[in-house]
Amino acid sequence: MINKIYFEEFPNLVTERLILRKQVLTDAEEVRQIRSDERVMRYMDSKRHSSFEIAKRFVAENVAMYNNQKGLFWALIEKKSGLYIG
Repeated sequence: MINKIYFEEFPNLVTERLILRKQVLTDAEEVRQIRSDERVMRYMDSKRHSSFEIAKRFVAENVAMYNNQKGLFWALIEKKSGLYIG
């Protein structure tokens, strides 16, 4: 069980080189690019995202998981470039 305090406001985290923030639907294309890469997905416990629609559904499920207080899914942003990296 996740502590309910985390669902009052999404916990953004900032390190020296990364920003961890709530994943949003507009991240779907970046998610598709990363999760369609066979080299990346070799270490994941899900199938490659072969289309934008699959990635969009994946992100929507992550957003719903948070809204339903079932889990957190951060977007990893490289602070210097602002690029979505995971």
